Amino acid sequence: MSYDLDVFLTSDVFPEAAFTALLSDLGVTREDESDRFGRHWTTTIEPSAVFTSVRELSGEHLFGYERGYKWSIGVYANSGCPPQTRWAQFAIPFRCLTLLTGAIAYDPQTGAFFDDPISYRNFAGVAIPRWSGLPRQMRHLGVMSDDGVPKF
Repeated sequence: MSYDLDVFLTSDVFPEAAFTALLSDLGVTREDESDRFGRHWTTTIEPSAVFTSVRELSGEHLFGYERGYKWSIGVYANSGCPPQTRWAQFAIPFRCLTLLTGAIAYDPQTGAFFDDPISYRNFAGVAIPRWSGLPRQMRHLGVMSDDGVPKF
């Protein structure tokens, strides 16, 4: 079972260069695929993958479209993924909030929306411990502080 996170953007044109730079800054590599549903990027942080799916929203996507969002970025990771991958999955929406104009992060599991990086980081600090042992492993990797705050 995967854990999903979403980012919605208001920009008329998808900020591909900024998104690519954001992924690169996180140390992930990107493999492009496109199909009739949109662009799908497998973003890899060794030894596992975080999947991102970029879609332009239209009338059939009422959830974001009616709220003025033009783009959706889905961020997925498989259950049982290593701590580096789980960290990257939560870091991508955080970086979108800090670097992309008009971004909002959404957790479909809880229905929570985040429009600022601090509240999202606090949410991640609560969500990540759902996986047993993960905070300890993330602290060991240096991507989470001793008090449970993720370092994005």
